[in-house]
Amino acid sequence: MDSKVREEIRKFVRMAVHSEERILEIFCGEMYRPGELDRREVEQAIEDLIAEQRRDQQAWPPETDCDRLRQVFDVLNEKGILALEDLGWTHGEGYHEIHERWENLSDKEKITGFCFFHEQDVEGAWDYGHLHLSFGPMDPEKEQSEGAAVGELILEELRRAGFPLKWNGRFDQRIKITKFDWKRRR
Repeated sequence: MDSKVREEIRKFVRMAVHSEERILEIFCGEMYRPGELDRREVEQAIEDLIAEQRRDQQAWPPETDCDRLRQVFDVLNEKGILALEDLGWTHGEGYHEIHERWENLSDKEKITGFCFFHEQDVEGAWDYGHLHLSFGPMDPEKEQSEGAAVGELILEELRRAGFPLKWNGRFDQRIKITKFDWKRRR
């Protein structure tokens, strides 16, 4: 297997967004044409790299940035902000998915806003060490009037968790965690 392909697989494994089966699908039918890569080789590389990550995780700190962010999202969910990880590949997909999930909640009237990151954001965290978060009120008509207040609530919880942040205080800019070491456990 080409070393470039193996490194691409390593990145997908380390980001820990997709299951083994989904990574296999991505490499053997989406990123590369069917038959372009040896399916068994890709499957073996995924297994080996997951085993490698699990060994490496033993040396990780007891609490990673991913763990802390998940805890922040738990708090936000308790406060009426629908906070979800890994929503789609793009901002548009994530925005659509969070609204779809909100529509299906039995107690959606308790939810006033949202916060999420998508897979391109995860790649940014992996490649550049920062993570962007999308946010806003659930009602798109209230974005300009209530968007910044939702952002402030999210910012408060992120600060409480010790994340370094950059945001202009307006709805038109996403919140940026300026230093984020992407280490998500498998």
